[in-house]
Amino acid sequence: MRLVHRLLTLCVPLLLVSATFAAPATLAAPLVPGDKEDWATVEDINAPPPARATAARAICTRAKAAGACHEVAAKLIDIGMKPTTPPDLGRVIADAVGSCGDEKTGKIVAAGMSKGQTEDRLFFVRAARGFKTPAVADAALKMLSDKEERLRGEALELLIDHKVEACVPKLEEILAKGKDTSLIGTCVRGVSQFLKGGPRWTEWEGKLMGYGASPVPELRRSALQVLAENKDASRFDFFGGLLNHDDWSTRAIAAGWMERAKTKKAVGLLIERLGKEQEGTRVFGDIDDALGRMTGMTRWETAEEWSTWWKNSEAAFEFPKNSGAVGTRKTKEEEPALGTGGVHAKFYGIQVETKRAIFIIDISGSMNEPTKNPDYGGRPRVDVAKDELIKLIDELPQGSWFNMVTFSTGVEQWLENLAEASGEKPSTGKRKPKGGPSTGGGLDKPKDEKEAKKDEEKVKKHDAELRQKAKEYVQRQGANGATNIYDAFELAFEDPDVDTIFFLTDGQPTAGKETDPTAIREAVRRWNAGRGVRIHTVAVGDNFPLLQWISSDNGGEHRFIE
Repeated sequence: MRLVHRLLTLCVPLLLVSATFAAPATLAAPLVPGDKEDWATVEDINAPPPARATAARAICTRAKAAGACHEVAAKLIDIGMKPTTPPDLGRVIADAVGSCGDEKTGKIVAAGMSKGQTEDRLFFVRAARGFKTPAVADAALKMLSDKEERLRGEALELLIDHKVEACVPKLEEILAKGKDTSLIGTCVRGVSQFLKGGPRWTEWEGKLMGYGASPVPELRRSALQVLAENKDASRFDFFGGLLNHDDWSTRAIAAGWMERAKTKKAVGLLIERLGKEQEGTRVFGDIDDALGRMTGMTRWETAEEWSTWWKNSEAAFEFPKNSGAVGTRKTKEEEPALGTGGVHAKFYGIQVETKRAIFIIDISGSMNEPTKNPDYGGRPRVDVAKDELIKLIDELPQGSWFNMVTFSTGVEQWLENLAEASGEKPSTGKRKPKGGPSTGGGLDKPKDEKEAKKDEEKVKKHDAELRQKAKEYVQRQGANGATNIYDAFELAFEDPDVDTIFFLTDGQPTAGKETDPTAIREAVRRWNAGRGVRIHTVAVGDNFPLLQWISSDNGGEHRFIE
């Protein structure tokens, strides 16, 4: 049962409101005029959820003004946590309780954070966002050692948002162990925020430099992201060396630092690195974009053209005043085609500038509804999505590693992971085959013409077989069930090779480990901390804020299709 009195029975000594729980009937008595009617609305399971939500907010507003939030919190929490309470209403009630912000109510919330089932405790963590109290801070610190990843993550975000500097030793302990990879990126960000400008900052920067050489990808990337925020010229050789790292995201961070450094030497190094990257990959596109912004020049089609231009221009080159803007670069529509069909690979109009992408597609029951956009002729949303995928599969550049995750009430993926698309099925989900798109292809030993041609024919054959199987998988999909957004993203982020995600849905989250949009947003940011995965989103039927948040947070584009 998700009843709050189960928690309260265990925690009465901490709550300091025993009289309230001893006589719950008194909670229905109005504190001030208007409470009686609002309590009746909140408790009426047949009342519309928006009306119940408005009543809950009104009760808390009046109680706060009267200094009596703690007298109404227990019953509101009990209602908010009932299995029969709609999730959206439960979140509103948690937020309403959180709006109280007083120490007495904070102790009630802190007690709920400490014991009980995961979903119950997550309710209390949401409410705790409004309480910057010692009790809530202590409860959040203890949750950092919880076995449930969602609880650890939410507690960590809470401590950072509330600026609880006492958590720094615990965060450093997590980093030193290097095992809780889901929290590493957020821990690095948190410690950096707490220590920046203080007496320990120089010491912390030294640790970050060491982490920048860590074999743990999440730790290395997160540390480098913080270091890259500083244009300290003394780090030029450090980041210059990282341009040749075998991890694509490490090279991307180094390229970003070089762009901000904005020196002629940086331009030369980026052009040199561009020649080693495989065209059509994320890093190739990132470096190409950076060079265009730095120089203000028309975007060249190849690394060779950039190199030739620089040899002829370096001596007299001066950075333009609008350096950093798009300037006279070609638009996306004017850029050279990368797809096998001689056209740009696009998904709902968003260009695919990568060879390691996962496409997450909603196949819930509502996807059977017709599209309103006249371009799609009123066809079911799921059929339009399938057509977009099939067209995309034909347009993807040769040698692309791509995967599809479909979700409704549950979640499934087409391939075990992206590496399987290479033709070398790994023994585990973590091993990466040699070479391939993310290494840029420039780190392998050069091959003679005969060997290269043989490899090219092998790739073409494998590509054709892979794409046919992919299209067959797409055609088999039907739409039914609920909308499990959280689990779909979680599965995609388990793949160590993904650098770009395309996400499509027509509904709000209604199933899975988490259905709170704010919590899902924070989880995606946490998973992507130190990863650099770009996330594009497509909303169908309704323009949900969650998708706009996620694309904005993670460097992607957002499309809305009626």
